[in-house]
Amino acid sequence: MLLLFSFRPAFAQDKYSKVRIPVKDPAARAFVFNNLELDHYQTVGEALEVVVDQDELAVLRASGYAYTVVVDDVVQYTTELNRRLGDGGEANRANFQYTCGKASSIFNVPALFGTGGSLRLGATSGYGYFTYNEMVAEMQALVAAYPTIASLQTIGTSEQGRVIYGIKISDNVALDESEPEVLYTALQHAREAIGGTSMIFFMEWVCENYSRDFKVQELVNNREIFIIPCVNPDGYAYNYSGASASYPTTGGGLWRKNRRTLPGGNIGVDLNRNYSVDWGNCAGASTSCGTTNTSQDTYFGPSAFSEKETQAIRAFVQGRRFVAAIDQHCTGPYYSLPFGRPSLHTMSTLDKYFYSAVPALMGFYNCHLAGNSPETVNYEVAGGIKDWLLMGDIGTGTKGKIYGMTGEAGGGSFWAPISQIRQLCQENTFQNLQLAYAAGAYYNIEDQSDIAATRLNGKFAYEVRNIGLSNGTATVSLVPIENILSAGAAKTHTFTTYYQTATDSIAYVLPEGMQNGIRIRYAWKITAPDGLTMYDTVEKIYNPVTLLSEDMEGNLSTNWTTASNLTTTAGNWGFVTTTAFGGTKSLAESPGGNYTTSTTRTITYKNTFNLSDAAKAYLSFWVKHRTENCRDKLQVQFSTNGTTWTPYCGTHTVSENSGQLAGQPALTGIRDQWSRELFDMTALIGQPAVYMRFQFTSDNDADGFAYELDDGFYIDNVKVVKTTQTFNVLPVRFLRFTGSLQPNGTVRLDWEAYTDAQHSHFEIERSANGQQFESLGRSVPQPPYHFVDARPFAGNNYYRIRQVDRDGKVTYTQVVLINVARQLQLRVFPNPATDVLQVRLSSGQGGTVRLALANLQGQPVWTGVQGLSATERLLEVPLQGRAAGTYILRITDNNGTILATQRVVKL
Repeated sequence: MLLLFSFRPAFAQDKYSKVRIPVKDPAARAFVFNNLELDHYQTVGEALEVVVDQDELAVLRASGYAYTVVVDDVVQYTTELNRRLGDGGEANRANFQYTCGKASSIFNVPALFGTGGSLRLGATSGYGYFTYNEMVAEMQALVAAYPTIASLQTIGTSEQGRVIYGIKISDNVALDESEPEVLYTALQHAREAIGGTSMIFFMEWVCENYSRDFKVQELVNNREIFIIPCVNPDGYAYNYSGASASYPTTGGGLWRKNRRTLPGGNIGVDLNRNYSVDWGNCAGASTSCGTTNTSQDTYFGPSAFSEKETQAIRAFVQGRRFVAAIDQHCTGPYYSLPFGRPSLHTMSTLDKYFYSAVPALMGFYNCHLAGNSPETVNYEVAGGIKDWLLMGDIGTGTKGKIYGMTGEAGGGSFWAPISQIRQLCQENTFQNLQLAYAAGAYYNIEDQSDIAATRLNGKFAYEVRNIGLSNGTATVSLVPIENILSAGAAKTHTFTTYYQTATDSIAYVLPEGMQNGIRIRYAWKITAPDGLTMYDTVEKIYNPVTLLSEDMEGNLSTNWTTASNLTTTAGNWGFVTTTAFGGTKSLAESPGGNYTTSTTRTITYKNTFNLSDAAKAYLSFWVKHRTENCRDKLQVQFSTNGTTWTPYCGTHTVSENSGQLAGQPALTGIRDQWSRELFDMTALIGQPAVYMRFQFTSDNDADGFAYELDDGFYIDNVKVVKTTQTFNVLPVRFLRFTGSLQPNGTVRLDWEAYTDAQHSHFEIERSANGQQFESLGRSVPQPPYHFVDARPFAGNNYYRIRQVDRDGKVTYTQVVLINVARQLQLRVFPNPATDVLQVRLSSGQGGTVRLALANLQGQPVWTGVQGLSATERLLEVPLQGRAAGTYILRITDNNGTILATQRVVKL
């Protein structure tokens, strides 16, 4: 690519265009090289692609030689092409991992999920657990709503003849593509209810967000996802069947095994003791490992794979090419990793890398710990699915092992309180997404350059690590976002092993006349071999004022004061030489080894920071850590009086209400590689004296987990910078544009944009078809920018923002689609019904809707059309002569969008 620069004073930037010039004619070729200031170009067939400024474009235009404008404004094109960074390009994070984010605010409840199933454990409202029949109905409804990306799979049958169903999700769902396959199973143990309900939530969330979120779409387009929400339907049904006084019809039964009748009258085999690896080998272990006693919950059966349910799983797995899997259990919170009997097996180094990195990532929001069976449940397990997936007879030929694990999420109860169902489902959705990413090409990238940029042109360095199970060549690009004129060519890296790293750098050019203290923003973009993209947004300041630069190479007492509740100073904060990001030393909260229980250890910077004149300030440092997730933590705290301290959000902090976090931001869990933390100190701007400290706390370790006391935190290269410069930016850039449907039926639009002196105003435009747009009005004049559409269309609403300059020039955001369901009132009675079902519908929006009654196999048995008005319209659905059972009534608009569903029972 040709990059020619014609600088103007301050931050005015010339416009550059990419043009394609045919040069088969020698005279044309000579003209290009003699009259255009070429320093880079690309050959495309018999033409040259070059980037020219407007003066050169005028010369070319006057020459009479043919040319085509490929990109009118290269800078704008680059920004627009990567505008989606504002939606998901968070710094140094995996997809869907946000600074101080909460799973509850990231993962919306799918429309099909509603409030869950009917099983509410006696409560009259709230989220309920799905019965098995309801799970099947939900899967059928999902396939009917999203037939192009979801299909119903028949896995096998249970001991009592129930069909075990699953869902496949993929972009070409009817085809068997050569994409990484990942497996999700649940409810092998019938009483661990959240497993099945959370899997229904997960499959519905993925399908519903496929057309809304490019990250979801990319993932589904590059993976084949299989979800079996209930492996043990007989046992699960028994727990709410009223089969005995111990298991009331309101649910909550504690039956664990399947429902096979055994010789002697006992019932049931523990399915998760019935797989072939180490089956029946519990010598020297407790009965929790497995037992020959048929009355015990852990009875492992007469032989490996003796049960129809485990046979069905075996046949299904052997017929696929899975590379990763999770079997969802409860109560947790932890991931139980191979091996069930670690006394019998040794894990390879590469496998250890996977089972350290990926569970640590998966547990970001649900605060899970991770370890093998004795380290998590405190006993060994023989014949479990996770060991069979990793080491068992999963197939021959090119099929390899499956990285399996057991997830334990249940709020400490087999039937978690219904008030926890929504949050558990949302947290498990993040967990499941990360496993799907890791099944293929997936990378972590760390910017390696200082937060202070000191040169107008140079190179920004990075390190990229392979954390996905697919090898191949990844491409790293530097994408300018703010105050960067150009970036060098992308770099490629070939990965041949898991956890392999690559380091490199890419050139950049800043505008001439760049003022000190101006912010720079760019993104590292990684394109996987399969096309899936990941982003890492980076902020730097050009020649900022440095208030603190601590490389840990001197003496601790120079800059720091320590305090703790320890009876001696031994083990408190100190400099160590065991590891460092730069130089030879780093700062550790427990320099003598593992930290201890029930401690609070604080290290405070001796001086204060003067931010009275600051326009922006940041804290940056490098950190690596191993701690008990969400229980032992490090907080960065600031104060304006030295007495009252407030914890702040940083790049990798989490602020869930789980464990010991209590909703406050902290670093926790495992990051065994050095990563940068960035803390925005904007809230402290204007303060003449700002205090800073690091505070580490450990809990009382009452849960008995193996890694309750670990290596702790290492910190290096601490830097605090400020700028007194109000940030200027190159002309208007839209960084984020989102829309959301509000509970009152309105649509709220929010966006972020950097504007220049030429900016006049924003206008909001709407379309019903995505082609013809109408203006809805202007937005608020100052950020944060937002607009509320009080009367959206019933159905699809396409929105875009039109930015208008003072000279009339306009730019647009991308288009956001919001589907507004018709405000529909539905009454169905009687239900259960015998001969006739009465359906009453009303809607102040008018129009017509389509009704369909289908059996649980998804086959329609009756259809109808109904006009709507504000008053109720009555429609009768004939049921006479139909088989007794459960049916699904579905109401859709003329575009096929589901407006309502209702389960109907025919007596």
